[in-house]
Amino acid sequence: MDCSDILEDDEPTTGLDPNQVLWSEPTSWESGSVPVEGESVVIPSNINMVLDLAETPILGRLEINGRLTFKNDMDINLRSKLIWVRKGEFFIGSSSVPYEN
Repeated sequence: MDCSDILEDDEPTTGLDPNQVLWSEPTSWESGSVPVEGESVVIPSNINMVLDLAETPILGRLEINGRLTFKNDMDINLRSKLIWVRKGEFFIGSSSVPYEN
C-alpha cells in the first residue's frame, strides 16, 4: 500500500454519525470528563471526534474505532504512548484540505 491507495474522500467510511463532538467537551466522553495523563482512551465506532486541544496529556493508550480528526485552525500535539487505529479513521488533513498547522 502506498499513499495513492489512501482514500481521497473526506467522508467517513465507517458509518459514523455526521455530527462531530469535541475532545475538549466533557460531555463528549462516556466518563463525563476529558481524558487525563496516563489514561487509556477509546474513541467508539459511532463517534466522530474532533481534537481541539493545543496539547493532550500523555495518554497511556489511544484506540480509534470511530473517527479522530485534527481541528485545522490550530497547532495540535497529540501525545500518547500508543496510538492504535483499530477499526476507525485518523485524519490530519487530506489532499483536498491539507492540515496547515
